[in-house]
Amino acid sequence: MATSWPENNPETLEDLCLKVAAKNIDAYADKSIDGYTLKEGISLQHPSLCDKLFQSMYEEYPTDLAWLKIFRDTSLTRLNRVNLSWRRIDTRDLESICKHPIRELDLSNCHLKWEHVLIINELGGTLLSLIIDDSFGLVQSLSETKDSTHVDEGKFCIEYVFKCPKLKKLLLRDAYFKNTSIEDGTSILPAILNPLKNLNSLDLSCCVFDIELLDSIDQLENLCSLYLSGVNIEDMLEALKTICKAKKLRECSIPGLEGKELEFLGLMDCPDNPCERPDIPAKRVTGTNTEAQVLLAVRVYKDKESLLSSALNHLFQMLRYEEVRDQCQGLELILAGMKHNWKNKQVQISGRKVILTLLDAMEQFRHDRTMLRNVLLNFCSMHLPDNLTFCHHRMIRNLMEVVVSDNQEDFIQKLGIILLNCLACQVDGEEKLTFGELGAIEAMLKIIRRKLALNQCDENMEVSWSMMWNITDETAENCKRFIDNNGLELFKSCLVGNIAEVRELRKKLMEGDFMDIFCKLMESEMDGIEVSYNAVGIFSHITADGENAWTISQPTRNEVMMRMMRAIKRWPLESRRNINYRSFGPILNLLKAFDTPAAQYWAVWALCNLTRVYPERYCRLLKSEGGLALLETVEADPRTLEEVKTLAHTVIEQVRNGPEKVKAESESNPEDQSDD
Repeated sequence: MATSWPENNPETLEDLCLKVAAKNIDAYADKSIDGYTLKEGISLQHPSLCDKLFQSMYEEYPTDLAWLKIFRDTSLTRLNRVNLSWRRIDTRDLESICKHPIRELDLSNCHLKWEHVLIINELGGTLLSLIIDDSFGLVQSLSETKDSTHVDEGKFCIEYVFKCPKLKKLLLRDAYFKNTSIEDGTSILPAILNPLKNLNSLDLSCCVFDIELLDSIDQLENLCSLYLSGVNIEDMLEALKTICKAKKLRECSIPGLEGKELEFLGLMDCPDNPCERPDIPAKRVTGTNTEAQVLLAVRVYKDKESLLSSALNHLFQMLRYEEVRDQCQGLELILAGMKHNWKNKQVQISGRKVILTLLDAMEQFRHDRTMLRNVLLNFCSMHLPDNLTFCHHRMIRNLMEVVVSDNQEDFIQKLGIILLNCLACQVDGEEKLTFGELGAIEAMLKIIRRKLALNQCDENMEVSWSMMWNITDETAENCKRFIDNNGLELFKSCLVGNIAEVRELRKKLMEGDFMDIFCKLMESEMDGIEVSYNAVGIFSHITADGENAWTISQPTRNEVMMRMMRAIKRWPLESRRNINYRSFGPILNLLKAFDTPAAQYWAVWALCNLTRVYPERYCRLLKSEGGLALLETVEADPRTLEEVKTLAHTVIEQVRNGPEKVKAESESNPEDQSDD
């Protein structure tokens, strides 16, 4: 069995263009109360393009059917293949669709009644494939109808149900035919099957009926494929005798056809595990005994939700506990199965680890906690953000809706915030702005306010602050959003430091109450040096603006700078940090503040600490941003304090020596290190 990826067939330019067209209906259609209509001069009569646009709109608008009105005018549109599964369509919409020369029609899970069957019969001259089910009582509706005299002299539901003589494929699943009959006592099933003389594929999976109803199959002279998965037949021997009368039958999904070589035999979830028997009389077999059986089941059961879910579960068990040789094909099949059954919760849960389809599941089952928990856990196992570059905005939007949802489970909220923070840590520039534009600041503030109201200080609150630290870092617009949404009321030193880096926003911090709080935080020993470090960082940026920018009388600027110096001298240089700098830009700007030695001191100490404790990450970053030249200037300038010169020289040496030597020297002096 091949273990390489199946042939990669990316979407065509035509398909991509049609998806864009589906998202922008207003470009070629006018909207009214009744729905959309094509603008004057626009025609969609090419059947292939029209079918694809219809499918793209079906996928783009899962609940809104206003777009369906575009296809009412058959002089401007032409459809051959139509999928309206899982849509509750009204009679008028179905009538308009059935005016087209439809060849393939999927109406599964559409709440069909007998009136809809009459409309479908209008397609009798063209319809080749029909997919329906009885999840919402179609057969019961047919058996109860009395008003048949108005159609074809009363023959509807007696001599026929579907008047589609060209029909070759019929999928009628989950129907209950027992004790359902029409006026003369005849069962509905013969009325459905007997007129369909050209039928070559029949799917009655998960149906319930008496064995004598299988006699109708003998009338289908062209039947090649029969699917009875999930059908519980009491007298299997008699059933086999009846089925074997079908002259052209080559595929069947029930066991026991020894002596008759089949192209396909479906044994998934059959009683007594017949898939484990030797000498199975079929070229292709679905079941749970081998990898090949399970992979084939996932491939062929994409239209059978319960069997697909079972097959996916078996595949995941094999992936988890056994050696699966063809993992590539398995993952491709999972993606295909999930995409085809995006509305089925069980299939979505079973077919995890597929990115785009996982996002579909998040949007479709936003209030289902089991679904959300499984989806988020699988995202946590992925390599972020690399695996999500093509759906970054959608991922952020979905995660934020999850974390701010009222009464959200703490664990689900925690997973959502962690994923958001993970994405925020790995992006910069315009991508950070995306978080702000999509409402991340407001979302995190909402979470924190909710936690404060409940008097809870937990990991969710901590990660929320951490995320805002990351998306406000060197991003003035996000800092402004934080202030505009009263974020200062919930401030914490690690977050306000980013606001202090924005010159035009610093004046908003120049209030006596804030300054008093920052002064106290400089002397704090909470969380090692983190609180004190960030408070001094805030004052470094504020004091570096000069004497004229200091607009409050108490505390004075000189007093604050003296307290900054005392705090910095207290910090162990080997302190490990809870921070992630992607740029040293704001710190390097402070190296030029010769008239504010306390700010310069903080900046050089920060660089010395980071290049010593995390040399692999920060030595290269400092060098690439031109930090060495600035440090050499600081070291040589007579205005520089001696303490600052010493630290500047140390930083230069650490960068020049390289990460390996710095790390070796640090490890050789473990007694000097601190885990604060």
